[in-house]
Amino acid sequence: AMPAETVTRAELKNFPDVNAPEAVYKQVEKAYFFDANGACEFRCKSELRVNTLFAMNELCGETFIVYNPKFQRVKINAAYTIAADGVTRVDVPENAFNTVLPSFAADAPAFNFLHELVITHTALEPGATIVLDYSVFSAETGGLLFDEYADMPFPCEHLVLNFNGSVTEYFNVAARSREQYFVAQKTIPVIYPGMPATPL
Repeated sequence: AMPAETVTRAELKNFPDVNAPEAVYKQVEKAYFFDANGACEFRCKSELRVNTLFAMNELCGETFIVYNPKFQRVKINAAYTIAADGVTRVDVPENAFNTVLPSFAADAPAFNFLHELVITHTALEPGATIVLDYSVFSAETGGLLFDEYADMPFPCEHLVLNFNGSVTEYFNVAARSREQYFVAQKTIPVIYPGMPATPL
């Protein structure tokens, strides 16, 4: 009989934690700044650590930012990946940003005025962290739906919400399923800060 294989404590760190989520937000900061005319800047800074190959290849390889070009514009402040070593940084190349029609709008003419910025993240590996910092500027905010927990399908270690300087912090926030929220909110096909509640 073959001798039983032993594993040292140092080697255990190379084995995946079966209880760990596919990915986890190390930190998310969402800030809403409104001016006297009703215009708004929504800024989101996130650090998302991918833990598994499935998360790297299927769940987190792209980020989708839906916006209405009639009164909104998107600015990417920073987009890069930090390798699992915690040191190596790889910036997202220019050709990794592409604007398309959101998939849900393809068969919904009432929403085909929307755009979706697709960001393809590069240099991913288990243990790597995706760092994304972007702003959505809205020229008007009347009747808009804001959902501070939207686009958070993974647990978050530290969530910071800022509404015109009023800051609230949360720790160890549970994941929020976008699919479940779609079922509960049938008036629009997607929930996103700055999304109109009804077609303009």
